[in-house]
Amino acid sequence: MEEYDFIYLWFKLGNLRNSVVLSLEERLADIGQILHISEKEAVERGFMSAENANHLYNQKNNVNAFIEKMYLSGIQFIHHHSPGYPPKLHNIPDKPYGLFIKGNIPSENPGVAIVGARDATEYGLQMSYKLSKELSGCGIDVISGMARGIDNSAHKGALAFGGKTYAVLGCGVDVCYPRENIETYTKILESGGGIISEYLPDSKPLAWQFPMRNRIISGLSDVVILAEAKEKSGSLITVDQALEQGREVFVLPGRVTDNLSKGCNNLIKSGANILTDVSDVVEYFQNIHHINVKKNVKNKIMLASEEKIVYSVLDLLPKSLSEIVTQLDMDTACVMNILLRLELLGIVKETMKNYYVKVIE
Repeated sequence: MEEYDFIYLWFKLGNLRNSVVLSLEERLADIGQILHISEKEAVERGFMSAENANHLYNQKNNVNAFIEKMYLSGIQFIHHHSPGYPPKLHNIPDKPYGLFIKGNIPSENPGVAIVGARDATEYGLQMSYKLSKELSGCGIDVISGMARGIDNSAHKGALAFGGKTYAVLGCGVDVCYPRENIETYTKILESGGGIISEYLPDSKPLAWQFPMRNRIISGLSDVVILAEAKEKSGSLITVDQALEQGREVFVLPGRVTDNLSKGCNNLIKSGANILTDVSDVVEYFQNIHHINVKKNVKNKIMLASEEKIVYSVLDLLPKSLSEIVTQLDMDTACVMNILLRLELLGIVKETMKNYYVKVIE
């Protein structure tokens, strides 16, 4: 392992903040000098507090054992002087001085972050999935935070196309959080994407770490899409950081009566780009990158008359079986059979027991 790799891993084990490390780099002609500076001297020269120095120097002898354990777990480490460090992160404020990675790190391909509510509506879930799938079809990487709701749906959309998607976690890269997304976590790695974090392996998902990781989600991207957000949503932190980093922001509009659309609609009112179709983002990229946009020809699904009737009463808001039966005045068993056929065709989805919605094509 190179000397610098050792040093920055040592800093990580010592829990040195970005600001402390970047200050050290400014004050030392070569960061390698830190290996020859005692704990006492580090404090006397004002490089760090006595508490930070004590914790850091107590970890120095643990670095090699940590390196061995890390590599046996299939985890890589890159610091901001490494050749593999993502170029897009170099110019963001408070860039992470080191990253842990399972799988791969995003290339210089165009990248889009898709973020939004954890308690998303069916509309938000379907739209984030659809947008992600179509963007992947255009050769664009999809980046998100693997949280439940919009994040997970965005990863799934990219995976459904076979595109590259990357999850930035607010915990260690070897910790799947939330646990319910273990299938997404596994498929991201199997597909050639990556799991990324600035936190040590085995780090628990602490609340304060998630707003911090958001700057990396936006930093790895060229464009940030906000799919659904309340008026005071954590996803708005990502948007603020994206704007500070000079990233373009697109916002999916929602109904003015929906609580989960208030944050989005307020941003649009403030001048953010409105997103009505994936072409809005693709056109933006075409002015910057050469993208080979592949248009998939969809086979037209032919429905029988009764299937058309049942399909026509469905919406993007879940509708119960009893509502559908009452509205159509049809036999319950007949309606259930038709709904099952429509599900198998992939144009209807059962969101919960006996509640159905149309699938956005």
